[in-house]
Amino acid sequence: MVKRKGGVVLIVLLVSFLGLSDHLSFVESEGETVIYVDPGYVSKRNGTYFTVEVKVDDVSDLWAFAVDVYINQSVLNITDAWLPVDDPGYVFNGKSTVQPHPAFYDSDSNGVIEALQIGDSILVGTTFTGSGKLAVIEFQCIGVGSSLIDITGSKTHFLDSSQSLIGPIVEVHGHVESFKNIVITVPDDYPTIQKAINHASEGDVIYVRTGTYYENIVVNKTVSLIGKNKINTIIDGRGMGYAVNVTATKVTISGFTIRNAYCGVQLWRSGGHNISNNIISDNSWQGISLECSTGNYIVGNLITKNKATAWWGGIGIHLQTFSRINHIMDNIISNNNWGIVLTASDSNILRNNRLVNNSYSFEVEHFFDNDIDASNTVNGKPIYYLSNQRDLIIDPLTFPDIGYLGIIKSENITVRNLNLTNNGQGILLAYTNNSFIQNLEITSNQIGIHLYCSDGNLIEKCTIANNEVEGILIEHSNGNIIRANTVMNNYYGIGTGSGNKGNLIYHNNFINNTFQVSYRFFEVKDGKPIYAEDKWDDGYPSGGNYWSDYTGIDEYGGPYQNLTGSDGIGDEPYVIDENNRDNYPLMYPYSALIGDLNHDGKIDILDITLVATAFGTYPNHPRWKPEADLNQDGKIDICDLVIVAQNYGETCPWLT
Repeated sequence: MVKRKGGVVLIVLLVSFLGLSDHLSFVESEGETVIYVDPGYVSKRNGTYFTVEVKVDDVSDLWAFAVDVYINQSVLNITDAWLPVDDPGYVFNGKSTVQPHPAFYDSDSNGVIEALQIGDSILVGTTFTGSGKLAVIEFQCIGVGSSLIDITGSKTHFLDSSQSLIGPIVEVHGHVESFKNIVITVPDDYPTIQKAINHASEGDVIYVRTGTYYENIVVNKTVSLIGKNKINTIIDGRGMGYAVNVTATKVTISGFTIRNAYCGVQLWRSGGHNISNNIISDNSWQGISLECSTGNYIVGNLITKNKATAWWGGIGIHLQTFSRINHIMDNIISNNNWGIVLTASDSNILRNNRLVNNSYSFEVEHFFDNDIDASNTVNGKPIYYLSNQRDLIIDPLTFPDIGYLGIIKSENITVRNLNLTNNGQGILLAYTNNSFIQNLEITSNQIGIHLYCSDGNLIEKCTIANNEVEGILIEHSNGNIIRANTVMNNYYGIGTGSGNKGNLIYHNNFINNTFQVSYRFFEVKDGKPIYAEDKWDDGYPSGGNYWSDYTGIDEYGGPYQNLTGSDGIGDEPYVIDENNRDNYPLMYPYSALIGDLNHDGKIDILDITLVATAFGTYPNHPRWKPEADLNQDGKIDICDLVIVAQNYGETCPWLT
């Protein structure tokens, strides 16, 4: 016996009226008769009306019936009931019957009907065999909650023409969910998700059963899209557009796989959404895109395999164009071109996101006031997005594992001896001044070192190689010193732009970059571009930078390169633009190795030989080689040989 939840609906046939109740005997039939409610599951908005039919399957020689129905009176009210005598599906359709009037009972006088008595009986003619409708009951949802339509009871029975009980009887109960908002079921109510949205009202719930729905959905109403199972309830964007484009506010999307579109989920100029517990995969441009979208929760999603053939695309989560105050939490972002990118978006909160095996895991650009803590990880290593720091040393001892490093609004920070790879920026300095970046290996990022509105910093002795775009990018930053770095095999060696002033760039090796220098951004005045105003050399004789594409020769020397004799500096400047040139380009890669006399980036027997062949000489001697006078004491002797020997075997980064 199922536990009763409230009042009783009695559908009682004329058995009692005919005085037969005391004379019933039980006779088992060969099959099982089933009594049930159709539809068996109902989801309705609170306050709405609906009907259910009481039906019977596999009954033989039916002459009369009686049914008990139990409901939760706090959820449902009985508003009407009748026999569908004109319905061809009615069990006694076309037969002569006596039909009592329905009797409703509100025993506690609270306006809610707890009981109903209705029935029918054949008095003339043949009985009914087969399946059909017994009665129709109308309900109203009067509260939020759930109720069984429970047809178990001692009075639930069928009577045959011999006035014996037909049995056994299997009772299949109905179930009602009453929501504050209506629940529309796809494909039961509408065959597609878009049609369900089109017919929904604000606040409705659209429940989607398992299956693959080939659609590009526009959600322009405040609804909740709930998938039955995120693995098997699939929205497939057919390789184009947005799989789900949300333009309304306060939309919930949960329990889906969203795949195979230009963009999986687009939140466009709207906010208050909840995107949770989804799998978002195999989209060509972006998994989830927020554009001008504020106050959203992106929680607990698996965002994977979103990849593009272009260098910019295949982003797991992209916040852009003033998307603010969003909570990005507990997501797994894996195997995308990009993991998470924040573009011109601030005041966002990121927690417990796991970025795994993305080509470029993390990037923040243009707006930087975000709350991003070390609970976010790149391949198991914490993201350090450090704001308002002073006098901090960041090295393998103080920060042993770094997944991403961004330093914001800070002063006097020393970063040294790190290997930073596979992010949008190897290292980001934004609004950070008077800091020291030394001896870093920065490879396979989009941008190696990114300076944004940061002044007075020193970047030296770093190897910056194989980054997709710039090795070094300087934006709106002044008075920085960039020296003794090897910048090689990047698309752009160094990027600059209008507004940069007073940066000193010298003794760097720019080797085999597709373009040695780029202008990322221009300002235009009076129809003419405004170039950066930086200095690209350290004067004579210190010199400038080594440029692997420099085609000049070295036949002269001196500050004006007009004196006979080579000096390791090109005779003509390396021209960058009309305002920027390296006046003293180096003919050989700059080596910070003391003793690399032949400029081949390594100290070996050839360097010892060069000192040995000039041993014992002095200025104006026929064998005098000024480069072999390593201690600059005006003579080449045992002290110079010792210097070479002490550094023997060392190599420059551009050889490794």
